[in-house]
Amino acid sequence: EQLKQRRAAQSAAGFAIPLRALPEKTAFGCKVEVVPGWKRITATAEVKAVLGTRYEQFCTAAGLALEGLGKAALSPKLKLESGDKLWQRLSRAVRKRDANVAWGIDLGTLSLKALRLRLNEKGEVVADAVEQLVHEVPLNQAGVNVADVVGKTWQRLRAKYDLGDGKICVSFAGQSLLSRSFKLPPIDAKKIPELMKYETPQQIPVPIDQVAWDYHVFGVDDAANRYDREAALFAVRQTVLRDRLALLESVDVRPDVLQADSLAIYNLLAYEGHWPTTLNDAADEEEVTMALDIGVDSINTIIGHSQCVWTRTGGHGGNTFTKALVKELKLTHAEAERQKRQPFAVPAAHLIDQAMQPAFQSLLEEVHRTITYYGTQQRRRQVSRIILLGGGSRLHGLVEAMCLGR
Repeated sequence: EQLKQRRAAQSAAGFAIPLRALPEKTAFGCKVEVVPGWKRITATAEVKAVLGTRYEQFCTAAGLALEGLGKAALSPKLKLESGDKLWQRLSRAVRKRDANVAWGIDLGTLSLKALRLRLNEKGEVVADAVEQLVHEVPLNQAGVNVADVVGKTWQRLRAKYDLGDGKICVSFAGQSLLSRSFKLPPIDAKKIPELMKYETPQQIPVPIDQVAWDYHVFGVDDAANRYDREAALFAVRQTVLRDRLALLESVDVRPDVLQADSLAIYNLLAYEGHWPTTLNDAADEEEVTMALDIGVDSINTIIGHSQCVWTRTGGHGGNTFTKALVKELKLTHAEAERQKRQPFAVPAAHLIDQAMQPAFQSLLEEVHRTITYYGTQQRRRQVSRIILLGGGSRLHGLVEAMCLGR
């Protein structure tokens, strides 16, 4: 009877009723959950109808749009040098756009996800347009002309919406972002910029003239808190920014914001209150949240609390599980992808579970290593909550594996 209920309740992406209640204390020693719907962002009826239970897939787009509206907790300015010709062309082309409207464009491997946010008369953030457009072919497929495929996807988006009605905020892959967090000495805030010019070459393992970098200081500048302030340093190779901007220019897109998807996720979760942005009185007991954004090729790990943000990007994306099915069940890639997304539409669902167990185990071990490493860097704090998001978080059996450790 329970299996019949699972079949009846499953969605196109494979969600189903768990056969057993999941424990509050999991294999990681903390609560594990899929990111719930947004609380502070009000969605119109049309947007709710599209999102349904898919809020976790549009977190990056929402975080990007929040930065466009000036609602971001972190907004490092990662730009090309002012003398770069490509940057000059794009800067001249970007006209003054409505500051109360912003498009978040999550340009992924399989699809483009777009979300429009606007500020209403009361200053509330409202989502009034959303779209997900699947590329004709995946961008990571061998021999694909990325500019041509992205251009066609943008044409489909432009045919439906006027993208010139607000700021355009586009993502680049978090795996390109270099980030470091470290404690600041007790110096006056006016001296921090000079300190960071000295500290950046020591923290970033890339020649400083090859990267665009910026920083964020957590905490307030007063005598009581100067001994407990941390800085987060962010850097990206200029070649990464140049390639992304050149791709956007080739499809006639002039972005106002270009930001790492991992930082966009941090901004959304901070805005939604999933981790505090100000220090409380019991900092040692403060909840530390770990967000796992499971994409196609990799996982963005973002760990945050009031005094720090820590990011890391690694393997074990959705393709890891597809490849496991291809190998163990002798399927084509298309067949494996279909069975992965709809496990209860196939005759022998237990074979899919068996084939994916090694991939689940590898993922769990990687998460354990990440939590352990973070604990060595932040000795006073341990992860107390894990949030799953991204399209891969809908993978059948993932939440159970994260909770039960198998």
